[in-house]
Amino acid sequence: MSERLRAARTGLLLVMLLFGAAPARAILHVADVTAGMRGYGKTVLSGTEITTFDVRVIDVVKSNGAVPDLILVKVGGPALEQVGGICAGMSGSPVYFKANGSADGLEQLAGAIGYTTPFADTTYGYVVPVDFLLPLLDWPAESGDPWTSARSGDDRNGMAWMACPSPGLRPTSPGGRGGSLLDSLVRVNAPVMVSGLPVRAFSQLGSRLASLRLNPVQGGGVASFDGSPAALKPGSSIGIQLTRGDVNVTAVGTLTHIDGERFVAFGHSFVHQGPAAFPLVATRVSAVIPSDELPFKLASPATQIAGTVTQDRQSGVGGVLGSAPAMTKVTVEATGEHLAQPMKLSAEVVRDPELTGDLIGAVVLGAIDGLVDREGLGSVEVTCAMRLGTGRTITRSDIVDSATDIGGYAGLEVKDTVATLDRNPFAPAGITAVDVKLQAHRRPATATILSATAQPEAVVPGQDIQVRVVVQPFRQPVETHDVLLRIPGDARPGPAQIRVHAKATGALLRYDPWDEAGEPRSLDALLTALEQSGKRRSIVCDLITSPFDELLGGSLARGLGGAPLTRPSADLSRGARWEPPLPVGEGWGEGRTSAAASAGAAMVPVQPQGQTEHALPERPTEPSDSASRQMLSLFDLVARATVDTDHVPTGEIHLPVRILRP
Repeated sequence: MSERLRAARTGLLLVMLLFGAAPARAILHVADVTAGMRGYGKTVLSGTEITTFDVRVIDVVKSNGAVPDLILVKVGGPALEQVGGICAGMSGSPVYFKANGSADGLEQLAGAIGYTTPFADTTYGYVVPVDFLLPLLDWPAESGDPWTSARSGDDRNGMAWMACPSPGLRPTSPGGRGGSLLDSLVRVNAPVMVSGLPVRAFSQLGSRLASLRLNPVQGGGVASFDGSPAALKPGSSIGIQLTRGDVNVTAVGTLTHIDGERFVAFGHSFVHQGPAAFPLVATRVSAVIPSDELPFKLASPATQIAGTVTQDRQSGVGGVLGSAPAMTKVTVEATGEHLAQPMKLSAEVVRDPELTGDLIGAVVLGAIDGLVDREGLGSVEVTCAMRLGTGRTITRSDIVDSATDIGGYAGLEVKDTVATLDRNPFAPAGITAVDVKLQAHRRPATATILSATAQPEAVVPGQDIQVRVVVQPFRQPVETHDVLLRIPGDARPGPAQIRVHAKATGALLRYDPWDEAGEPRSLDALLTALEQSGKRRSIVCDLITSPFDELLGGSLARGLGGAPLTRPSADLSRGARWEPPLPVGEGWGEGRTSAAASAGAAMVPVQPQGQTEHALPERPTEPSDSASRQMLSLFDLVARATVDTDHVPTGEIHLPVRILRP
């Protein structure tokens, strides 16, 4: 410690003593920590009572500069010996030493428990020095949309911004962690308590949380106790919530330090989000569960939000007490089948473009699995209404039909709908609420396209063609649907084809893998597309033209217009049911999607193929056939009209028409 800093601290203590003020908690910098020092830590092992444990410094482990120095300690005392040493949920437990080693000396905060060695003696651990924790108190919360705000001159994505109070500390960006000590350690990870989800939904969410290095545990329902900000103290058990309400997802850790209304906790990152807006709650510990790798706390969150986590950085999390972040309200209502009356589920989900869709998808999957309480053959009408910050409501209503897993595909439909809007490349959507209605049926919802006629068969530009489509729903009477197709005023005279077909791709907003007709180019266009485009329930009538039509009488259009990239058009013309290939791409548990991803690229299955029991559906991959795509580029989509049905149509028919000169 520098002589100037020692003198300033001594002067502050003398002033406080002269005026009778209670001494503030002092800081012990890592440069002043030496082997053999003895102190104590604070944590909660049962209920909400803070327990102290013994700490002895073994050594200060110097870093390679890419990460902080760490203080190797051995912990003990009756309380920790009873639970098996350091446990998950203790991350953030503050560690103190007395000034000059005297029993009546000033209490000095040295850091927080943050890391341990897996499958080893859990009485050994690593303390993250206070030097790397306190700067989180002064890091302002980020306002506005982080994906559109300009970067400042300093690197606020890493740790280079930290002003090091002690010489020799060089915190830098966590991107350079290769070969560091942290590569051989594990964080004293916050166990994530999940309640309100059935087995499959818990498994799905668990895969997503595991990709973020979080350990989900079934349990931890809401408890009734004093969870107010005033009840929190250094060493209190706390939780960071992703979802709260009928479904709770809470990561359990320990509060390290409070300075006014600001706090720091955890001793390592939560999901390393950087700027964040996660609700902070007090938690009550029910038990410490033994484990071969690392014991963990089983805890329940309080009903009251105690604060907001505004920073999620490598050395810990920081935020403000007494404030609550804005969250997205989610309601799910399931009806149909054996349910005598609608069953409802509600929750609040963090507003985060990389997490919101996954969390809402898990809530929907949990709702339909838990309320409808079955898998297998059937169909679900899924209506997803998203309220935006502007007051506008976007509603997408479609039908999921499955031979194996109606719940999984219903959840995936909602997940991708929300994620497509939340991660759009145009502008922040500001989703404030999502209302989902699920109407489940045991019978399949498929309907085969039997025939189609076009009247008149010869038209001039600007005229309408009425296309009458006859479909055969599964075990229901034949239905007739009329579609009005308007010929554009600039349509080229000559032969053309009307392609009557259904959705034949997994892309959310498209009807075919090569279909770019509805590709949105703005947020308004995306909102319209979400309500109208790419639905499974639609019968689609496309007017297509090609220079080959004049020579071949439309035979090439009939051969290539029938989606050669996915399946033979001849089979579908007979009404055969098409099944997509087994999905292998990004699914429920994969990594995060880039903000720059195309708004129409979110994948959902059209007709799911067989899944093993309890397997979760994923997005099917699109076929790649460059030669066919080049041929298809010779065909022009002149006009399109659609009509929604109460079924999932299959099949394809081509009708020859002629566009006359005006």
